Amino acid sequence: KDTEGTVIYLMLLKMIVRAYMDKSTTLSERLESAWYVVFVCRIWWSWLKKESSSSSSKRTTACEQQNHINKYFITKPAYLSVEPNAHNMLYMVLLVKQHSLPKQALINIHLFNSQGCESLFRDARSLSGSFSTIVNFTVNNFIKRSQKLAILNQFKYDQSEHNFLFQSIININTMID
Repeated sequence: KDTEGTVIYLMLLKMIVRAYMDKSTTLSERLESAWYVVFVCRIWWSWLKKESSSSSSKRTTACEQQNHINKYFITKPAYLSVEPNAHNMLYMVLLVKQHSLPKQALINIHLFNSQGCESLFRDARSLSGSFSTIVNFTVNNFIKRSQKLAILNQFKYDQSEHNFLFQSIININTMID
């Protein structure tokens, strides 16, 4: 009985992956999984709120009740992404049904996550060099870095298309010979 909460939490994570990341999930399964997570989170939050207010004395402040909820609930950023993502997916389905979006918009839902953005920012930061302590940059700096990344990606593409070889690491033994 002590692990029921953990099992439900892990089930929610599995449903999130199924709804937004798994390529093989059908559209109806995506919608079902996304809204299952939303409704379970709503019920969980309501239950925690009810429990913290009924079990607390009159001297317990609203801040202490909120701390109790925060202790046993998913993080606020996680919750604030669960609900809008489910609404967004449903809205996309409606737009496709109304012929405002092509059907292909629903095929690549697994690509609608932040992984590509995070990878782009990681690559942009890596252009600073290994001895740089600068981790943040302005929008203008980011645009310049992303243009450099586009050029590097074009080189990589050309390399694979035309069998160009760019030596990225020089072997010390070849320098000695």
